[in-house]
Amino acid sequence: IFTLISLISAWTSVAVTVLLAFTKWDSSSLNNDLVKDYEKTASYLKQATKIGNDAQIAQANFLLWNLYLTDIGNKTLAKKYLLQAVKYNHPEAVTAYARAHFGNWLVEEDWDKAFKLLQKAHILGDEWGTELLAQCFAWGDGTKENPSKAFKLRLELTEDYSIENCGDLGLHYLDGDGVLKDTDEGLRLVKKAMKLGNGKSYYDMSNYLVSLTH
Repeated sequence: IFTLISLISAWTSVAVTVLLAFTKWDSSSLNNDLVKDYEKTASYLKQATKIGNDAQIAQANFLLWNLYLTDIGNKTLAKKYLLQAVKYNHPEAVTAYARAHFGNWLVEEDWDKAFKLLQKAHILGDEWGTELLAQCFAWGDGTKENPSKAFKLRLELTEDYSIENCGDLGLHYLDGDGVLKDTDEGLRLVKKAMKLGNGKSYYDMSNYLVSLTH
């Protein structure tokens, strides 16, 4: 998030117009009341990729990735701007590029590359990247299965990061998977995730209750 003062001091008058695009919509959606011409919006952001500091250029490219992918529907151009954002080490862009390697819809499936990119995203501080990295360690995708590392990453995110992470932490404790078994803590977390609406946690609780009968 860039302050208005720093933008005005660093950018030309054209960039002030671009600032409207930055402040009126986020990376996932456009404010349709203010931005109805996607191509015109894209033209402002393209100018922003040529001015400002590296972080601002990275953000402009990342917004273009979302705009072309979600609103304009041009996957080729979307990929172009995603790669530019990755070049500038935009944390969420690195995660998005890693996620794309889970399948063949944007690039060729490559779990090893996805894992390496997620490691980078984690270092850059992206929580989504950390979540997916934990998933790789838990399931052995692109790396050797390592429940301990999966648990540590999920603990780093905290139980309040998402209902899924809360439930996964609970299951770690219930099963003693990557951490010392702690039934009370596991049940607390699984019940919390259930209360918050995590369907998988209902399944996990059912399995736990069945295990008590054997």
